[in-house]
Amino acid sequence: MSLRELQRQVRTAKTTTGPEGPEGPEGEAGSSGSVISFGTEDPITPVGEDRDVYLQKDADSVVLKTYQKSAGAWAETGEINPAWTDYTPTVTSVTGTLTSASGVGRYLQLGRTIFVAIALTIFINGTGATGIQATLPVIFPYSPFSLAGAEVNVGKMLMAVGTSGVASVTIYNYDLTYPGFDNANLIVSGTYEANI
Repeated sequence: MSLRELQRQVRTAKTTTGPEGPEGPEGEAGSSGSVISFGTEDPITPVGEDRDVYLQKDADSVVLKTYQKSAGAWAETGEINPAWTDYTPTVTSVTGTLTSASGVGRYLQLGRTIFVAIALTIFINGTGATGIQATLPVIFPYSPFSLAGAEVNVGKMLMAVGTSGVASVTIYNYDLTYPGFDNANLIVSGTYEANI
């Protein structure tokens, strides 16, 4: 569906509010804000009368939610939330032990696609070696993937490798050498598909 078609549907959709959240294809109730029902007559994904899509506006975000009717009852089957979320990755080394390290991260989930940005600081490397591992915000990756980045103090390019079913990425220098040292700042970002 094109952006223009989506905008047209938003302009012509029904808007209702209420206490209990969306309950069906007519958007009978809206929980903490407005629910806009696109209806089953012109759905975003034309999959039949038993599915519907809602654009729900809460106090601080707009979320596109999907619903499916089963045994006469509507149930939420997923959502696309366009807001970035903070998370704290766990930082370790593949071999040895980091004496002091920390990390921050942010991610955006659109269906099964995860956009992620991770920033790590190794204050004291200790015996850390081989590679640096950082946990992911949404587990588990569906297939192998890689992220790109840089160590900003010495300017080396980085790559982070993820494996299907593993809840972390392993960060290396571009040439597969170890990227860690005292006061290193590692930044990687990219996308992967979550197995959800």
